[in-house]
Amino acid sequence: MQGGILAAPREGGHQTLAPNMNQRDAAAIAAPLEAAIAQLSKALLEAEARLDERALESFKRLIGIHVGKLSHELLDPIYAEHPSVMPEGLRD
Repeated sequence: MQGGILAAPREGGHQTLAPNMNQRDAAAIAAPLEAAIAQLSKALLEAEARLDERALESFKRLIGIHVGKLSHELLDPIYAEHPSVMPEGLRD
């Protein structure tokens, strides 16, 4: 992960967020990030009903970029450090 806001290098070249974050703090931070992704998904549903094809494709691309950034740069490092805070539906 390049450029995560609180990223710190870890052994093996991986990144982590705030290396001393405890599980309670990780859960408190992850919950609104997951909610933000859910809201972006709702916005996409609204856009599908309202935008023309060209605008919708652009909107989908932008939503995908932002969901990806939230997931990859913020949530993935939290879940790597604190897998127990990962929502049940995301676990393998």
